[in-house]
Amino acid sequence: MRGVVPRKGDKHVHDGLLRQRYGYARLSRRERVAAWCTVVGITTVVITVILSATNAVSAQQAIAMALPAAVTALSGMLGLFIPDAWTAWRRGFRQGCEAAMRWPSDSDGTEGTTTTTSPRREQSKRSG
Repeated sequence: MRGVVPRKGDKHVHDGLLRQRYGYARLSRRERVAAWCTVVGITTVVITVILSATNAVSAQQAIAMALPAAVTALSGMLGLFIPDAWTAWRRGFRQGCEAAMRWPSDSDGTEGTTTTTSPRREQSKRSG
């Protein structure tokens, strides 16, 4: 079981967060949907460009066709780049919480400002 879960001091801790694929693996259902959205979005973008270049549609119709085509293509590409967005969001939230726990809190209520003296120095002045 050793080496399966990355430890805090391990230099390869971030490699454990990446999805590992060995050899050819079949795409998940989400990745297939993302691939199809990308293909459909790019196809509709190309059709929109051709129709507007040949003046077959008005400018308002071209914009109405281009907006959903671009959204479909971009969402499909994002789905391919980030296949499991929910897991990525949870990991980012956890990293943010851990960073907040490490950040020293100010007792006087000033957020985001740094003081010139550290809290440890203030404690040593009080005790001495």
